[in-house]
Amino acid sequence: MNDTEGHVDILVCMAGTGGTGFGTASYLHSRNPNLQVVLVQPHPDSRLTPEHPDAQIIDGVLPAYDVPESALSDYLRSDWSDACINVRTEEAYETAHEVLRAEGLFLGTSAAAALHAAVQVGRRPENQGKNIVVIVPDNGMKYLSTPMYRKKR
Repeated sequence: MNDTEGHVDILVCMAGTGGTGFGTASYLHSRNPNLQVVLVQPHPDSRLTPEHPDAQIIDGVLPAYDVPESALSDYLRSDWSDACINVRTEEAYETAHEVLRAEGLFLGTSAAAALHAAVQVGRRPENQGKNIVVIVPDNGMKYLSTPMYRKKR
């Protein structure tokens, strides 16, 4: 809040299990009733399903949009957000590699997916000059032995 002098126009956060996003969105809404919340979830191609049993997933992230309500938790619901962006695991990997090379930040898949979505939101003409905050929920430590950080040849 200090960095934005208490003003946040848009919050971008992962669906996750819902707690962090819901709590943060609730607090920020109390400060700015016009806050827009963009929920980030894995693209259908990046979810383990019978159709995609070997999909590389974005760890710790569940979808909140386009799923049966019975699959949602008390906090993971689409009704506390204004929009949703689906991110493919490959897009998260690319973002993580780019940010590691350019900025030296070591992101995990969900952090990279959130940042990927936040960049998309920030590029929209209607969002020029707005304060956009993104929650970066993990680092890359647990991903060193996964396809995310395996050396490309």
